[in-house]
Amino acid sequence: MRSRTLAGVLILLSLSFLFIASLRMETHLFNLQGFQVDSKLIYLILASGTLGALLMFFLFSILPEKSRGGKATAKDARSTVHQVEAAIQLGEHEKAESLLAGLSGANSRCWQTKKIAGDVAVQQGDWSGAEKLYREAFRSDPQQPVVLFALASLYESQGMIARAEDFYREVLRVAPLSLEAVLRLRILAVSDQRWQDALHWQEYLEHHLPRRLSDPEEEMVSVGIRFEFAESESRNGAYRTAQALLKFVLRMQNAFVPAYVLSGEILDKMQNPSAALRAWERGFERTKAPVLLQRIGEHLLRQGKPEKVIDFLQSAAAANPHDFLLEFCLADLFMRMEMVPESIHVFEHILQTAPDWHPVVIRLALLYRRTGQPERAADLLQRIIGTGESISGFLWECYICNTMYPEYRSMCLECLSWNGINLHQHQAVHKESMNEKSTAYPV
Repeated sequence: MRSRTLAGVLILLSLSFLFIASLRMETHLFNLQGFQVDSKLIYLILASGTLGALLMFFLFSILPEKSRGGKATAKDARSTVHQVEAAIQLGEHEKAESLLAGLSGANSRCWQTKKIAGDVAVQQGDWSGAEKLYREAFRSDPQQPVVLFALASLYESQGMIARAEDFYREVLRVAPLSLEAVLRLRILAVSDQRWQDALHWQEYLEHHLPRRLSDPEEEMVSVGIRFEFAESESRNGAYRTAQALLKFVLRMQNAFVPAYVLSGEILDKMQNPSAALRAWERGFERTKAPVLLQRIGEHLLRQGKPEKVIDFLQSAAAANPHDFLLEFCLADLFMRMEMVPESIHVFEHILQTAPDWHPVVIRLALLYRRTGQPERAADLLQRIIGTGESISGFLWECYICNTMYPEYRSMCLECLSWNGINLHQHQAVHKESMNEKSTAYPV
């Protein structure tokens, strides 16, 4: 509209100048012989301006109609695409399909239309249809990272991990700062316990996206991946490499219990039992983790020093009178050493404060049976059976997702979190405080 107005004003001005010029020269407008040479030059300039204005008017008032129609159509197509995306989020699949049917390749980007149609197919559970549509979108524009990511996510959901990883890598080739693609590659490597690959993607994050690593969760993942790589190196006999990695881990997080456990185990394998004991003792001083107390006790028992074990555990329990986990370790040690009266005494003391703690109830009932007190054993077991809750014989529990394990682990296989597994307590009052102290974070 603005262009039309401008063209019209130019035409009017040019015609006015021509008319005024003819009046002043007292000659007819189209009689060139009546003009002098200089007047003819002015006339030609004005006439050319008028013809130019007429041409501008034609270009801006007639030809742009199609162009404006195309812009309006493109705008309508974008609006339709937004409506389809909203319908997908709301689960209105029929509405989304109806809107998509109204789009044509000429009015919208073909890759985008196909990609959104694939999203609708995913929402409906049509995996093969979604793959076909995503593939068509990929053929239309192989450089679109959102299409590559959609294909990768589809293959991952179908368990085609190798294909998914290939497409996630393609996403990074096209968009090197794609955070989500790196995170997916890292989590796939962690899930498959490919720790060298996991460390590669962790270092990629640290190099290209350092701001993402400011979260405490990310700090723990960085520590955990390096620890797992150290453990894999230890299994392969590369003890020095493993120890170097563990030192780095403990500089990052000095309360990371698994690192102290593994460090002592490596030193023990390297025929340095005194250094192994010091590593576990140092870790226990910093974390008060029962698993380190157990490692110390087992180590001293293997060396034939039961009195030293008892002294050490008694000192630890006395120094932390409100930590029932340490008392449990002492009672369990007495039980394994056939010091039945001492074990019963400690277990009964724990039970006064934590009456529903299953491991204590089960062990104390077993000791009552062994000492000829079946009635007391039955009463104890009835206490937990009467609650209707499941009783687990596993001693270790992940405090993040409550998964149970028969032995201590550095990482929970269920929620993929590190440093969160401790002695199973069920309803023991100490568990809440242990949750507060836990440094475990899921990947």
